[in-house]
Parts: sequence; structure tokens; C-alpha cells
Amino acid sequence: MMRLYYILLIILVVLTGCSKPKEQLVNEIVEEDQELSKEEKLSEEEQKEIMKEFYKILSEAKNKENLIGYIEDNFEKLDSEFVDELVLSLEEYLDIVDISISEKIEILTKYYDYSTDELKSYLDILKTEGQNMFTDGEGLKVELNEILDRALISERHLKMYHGGKTVDRIKNYYIAYITGSIVGTGNQYIYGEEGSSKIRQDVIDIYNSVIEKNKESHTSEILELYIDNLNKDNNDLNGENVLKFYDELDFLLQSLF
Repeated sequence: MMRLYYILLIILVVLTGCSKPKEQLVNEIVEEDQELSKEEKLSEEEQKEIMKEFYKILSEAKNKENLIGYIEDNFEKLDSEFVDELVLSLEEYLDIVDISISEKIEILTKYYDYSTDELKSYLDILKTEGQNMFTDGEGLKVELNEILDRALISERHLKMYHGGKTVDRIKNYYIAYITGSIVGTGNQYIYGEEGSSKIRQDVIDIYNSVIEKNKESHTSEILELYIDNLNKDNNDLNGENVLKFYDELDFLLQSLF
């Protein structure tokens, strides 16, 4: 109702005119609309009751329409922390039903403006991946530069929201990006010279560029360690030190955050 009220007032100003400058009047209307929206907010106890009913519907949901319908009716009444709970719980539900990642992200991003900064950052990462997945599980679908860019963005999120509600989810993305940038989907030779087990120079150049531009990042630390092991084995992707590095990579990544 408040949105309709706001729109009608704007139309009335445009059609009838006013002694005040239109820009000033529109700003006053926006401020009034925001105040009215604040008045519509429920008490914490009332919001908890909405969440209680939401989890009840979630546990009984036979189709996503019922669940999403309840969220649509109530999310604007909630503080951003509760909206985060709705979105993350909805995501978990959507992950187990038959739905494409693009459709899932389209649903979740409807609540973007009502969530916390942490969740907005999370949804931004999710949206990037949904629009162009870096792997289909069998091969890489984006260039090495792009994979490392996504890794750096994920790392910034993990550092900024350390201990937050989305850390475990983004950590999984970060690990996948770093692993993909080093061994692909399990075959490091995609980064090798044709007909050889030696790593390509253009790949080394990309690693060095990332290291130089992001010296304080964990991503650079890992790439530096990788290059050190490559140097020990004369850039051989099948070298003894390099293979040992691959074996320890997952443990290294898990221990970072």
C-alpha cells in the first residue's frame, strides 16, 4: 500500500504542479514514504513469530510456490537480519528441489535490497557464478584470469565478513576457484605446453600478475608457493615437488580461513 501511495503522490505532483520545486517535493515524499515504512515494521517478537511460521511452512513445504508466497507476503516487514535468514534458508531448500541455478538466483536476488551488506556481497558472488559458471564439472568454462578474479573477490568477502553467516558457503567457492586455477577439474596438464608436461609461460605470467597486484592476499601466497615448487622441478607439472604440492593443496586451502 505504501508503494502505491508513493506512486500516486508522484503522479499528482507531476500532473498538477506545486509552488515548491518538484525535486524538493519528491524528496519530501520519499522521506515520508520511508517514515511510513518504518512504522509498518513489526516488533522483534512479531518478527520472530513470522520466522517461526516460516520454518513451519519450510518443514512442510511440498512445493516452492507456498514457501515463496509466504516470503513475498512478509519479507518487507522484517529487519535485514531476518531477511538474511529467509534467503539463506530458502537457498538451502531450492538446492534440493528441481530448479536451475539461474532460476534459483533470480528468486534469491528479489530480496537483495532488504538484506544486510554481507548477504548482498554473497548474492553478488552467486549471481556472477550463476550467469557464467566457471565449470560444468568436466571442464573449465571461463578463462584463467576470470577464475582468479573470482577467487580474489571471494577472498575479500571471507576477510570482510569473517565469522559471518555466509563464510562456509563462500569458502567452498574460493577453494573451487583456486583449485581450478591450478589443476583445472583434476587435470593440471590443461595448463601445460602442447605435447609436454611443462607449464605454459602465459599461465606463469598470469600468476605473476595476480601476485604483483595482490601482494597481501592469500591467493598470492598460494600462487607464490606453487611457482616455487614449479621452479624446483624446472616447471614440470609432473615433478616430484609439484605433485606433493597438489596433494597438500586442499589441506592448505581448508586451513586458510
